[in-house]
Amino acid sequence: MSEVKGGVHLLEISFRSGWKRLGAFALLAALLFWAWSHVVAQIRGIRMANVVDDAGRWQAALLEEPNQADLHTQLGYYYLNDTMHPDPLRAIEHFESAVRAHPYDYRGWTELGYAYDQQGRVDSAGSAYMTSVALAPNYAYPRWWWGNFLIRQGRVEQAFQEFARVVEGQPESVDDICRLIWHISGQDGAKLAAFG
Repeated sequence: MSEVKGGVHLLEISFRSGWKRLGAFALLAALLFWAWSHVVAQIRGIRMANVVDDAGRWQAALLEEPNQADLHTQLGYYYLNDTMHPDPLRAIEHFESAVRAHPYDYRGWTELGYAYDQQGRVDSAGSAYMTSVALAPNYAYPRWWWGNFLIRQGRVEQAFQEFARVVEGQPESVDDICRLIWHISGQDGAKLAAFG
């Protein structure tokens, strides 16, 4: 219904009919339900994103499956990288358990090498990295870590050989390798040229 007041048309909507009221109520209820479900999903997503790790659940799962390499690897990462309470020795124990459970997985040996390397156990780290390379001689990932280790040990020629093999398998890695050499060599152009 419309009326004119002071030259302005006013529109009046009437919900006298029960069906109109019911329809409006149903529409409002559906809109509120949709909004609420989206808000709840957002809150749940934010809470899940803030859960960094759940070491307790992994430990409980290991009680059921003590030889599960993936669980040991997750716990190894957790204890190695926990910013509040890092426990590198416990991390190494889990990485060692992972390679015992799955001795032919080159990634497990690479991770174990990294954990040893972080603890300054140079011989153990070198051995683990070499095992990783032996298990996957044509993959760039273990050779990248092995070359990284070698260059930090001052074994530049050997490192360059490994990096050359990485570039053969993964040509897009040449920029990363050049940046690494530049950084580690103290921006020595001669060392970078030696790699080229």
